[in-house]
Amino acid sequence: MSPVPGLPDPSDEERFDEEPGEHVPGSFLSALPQFFVFPLILVITVTAIYLLLRMLSGIEAQSATELVQAVRSAPGDQSRWQAAYNLSDSLRQGRVTLDDVDAASVHGLYDDLAPQSQDLKIFLLTVLAYKAGSESTDRILTALADDTAPEVREQALYALYALGDPTSVPSLLEVLDEGPWDEKWLAMGALGEIGSPEALSGLAARLDETESGLEYRNLVITLAAAGDARAAEWLAPMLTRADYEGDTSILGQDFGMLSEASREARQGNMIELFLVNACRAAESLGDASLIEPLQRLRQDDASTKVKSAAIHALDALGGSEKSQ
Repeated sequence: MSPVPGLPDPSDEERFDEEPGEHVPGSFLSALPQFFVFPLILVITVTAIYLLLRMLSGIEAQSATELVQAVRSAPGDQSRWQAAYNLSDSLRQGRVTLDDVDAASVHGLYDDLAPQSQDLKIFLLTVLAYKAGSESTDRILTALADDTAPEVREQALYALYALGDPTSVPSLLEVLDEGPWDEKWLAMGALGEIGSPEALSGLAARLDETESGLEYRNLVITLAAAGDARAAEWLAPMLTRADYEGDTSILGQDFGMLSEASREARQGNMIELFLVNACRAAESLGDASLIEPLQRLRQDDASTKVKSAAIHALDALGGSEKSQ
């Protein structure tokens, strides 16, 4: 049997059944190298490679203050771009935080350098997302309102999602009404993450206005995942596979260019994805009225992923026993 990625290799069990002599031929002294010398060589090799890479990159572990200063003092455009990337990446990876960096330094860095290039603005918008406060939010909202570059606007929306500042709700609702789909999707996620009454009511109000099944279904899932009880009546039909029949909007805008086989494959994948996410949203919502459609999915759906998601939701809702 071939090994399954991420799971133990079943053949490992057979190895533990072998006789000791098959594992370690010869005496104890002859077996010693494989238990000590070989691991030692491996450790030395890995350490040497790590030190070599550090030497070649010329990048030593730095504090957030040093990384911020490195961006400001970089001697040229390329160096400044690299330094801004190092700062934003270190924040994303959790290697540093901006807790000990004063807000004025962070905001001054953005004000002085973001206008120089689109790439710098994108990296520095990421940095602003790690320094919560009204001044950071204001700068991100200004970038969202004034910049027409899709990459900048999308990074601004990511930053608003990360900050979760309720004052950004009106701008996010505006994007939800007028933005392209990629921006709508990000704004929707940010509104759900903020979860304020204004944000959730704005999501709910747009359920009756949207003409796209794709947008409608994502609105329902976002509202339910945020724990808004109003979502239960809209989520229940989305826990039924037949509810997706004939909805070509979930295939994306290019579905007309697909072959029939490709269209059917994408349709199946998207329906499975929506059913799984609807189950997870039901789990977050915690509404007992959703137990019955979850039970039907658990019992009748052909997808293992969907069945598993339904079982998890039923466990959370206390409907596991009834589904047996």
